[in-house]
Amino acid sequence: MRHLVCMMMVVATVSWSLYGESAGTNAAANPARAEARVAVEPGLTQKLAQTIIPEIDFRQATVADVFEFFRRAAEEHSPFKDARNKGVNLVLQPELEKGGAVSAITFKARDMSLREALQAVASVAELEYETHETWILVKPAPRKKPAAPGGKTGP
Repeated sequence: MRHLVCMMMVVATVSWSLYGESAGTNAAANPARAEARVAVEPGLTQKLAQTIIPEIDFRQATVADVFEFFRRAAEEHSPFKDARNKGVNLVLQPELEKGGAVSAITFKARDMSLREALQAVASVAELEYETHETWILVKPAPRKKPAAPGGKTGP
């Protein structure tokens, strides 16, 4: 029920901003003002694609260190001005925090989006990540079964 009430409040606020203002002016007569009142927060996918990291240089870094760098870089290099929209929430599975599940990471790049950097590191370190609405879960990639005699892999 609380979600419904919150959604109704958001709809009412957006409707009020689009169709009229408290001074009685019509938003349709001034579309620029109507657009300024409806602020859309960027989604996680947009943040990952538009955050460009100028330089990445990992030498024998731990997974925890790499993703801490990504957290800081997402805030520092965010193209979004509003502090609420800067950065991303990265969650590492506990075995990654300890560092035993993955060997050290060496990776160097320039002017790479955060999305591309996550993909590259995940590939190199045999990790995978899941994007959720407001956060990313990083976990070890499932181990591939060894090839059976005759070159066929297991089911």
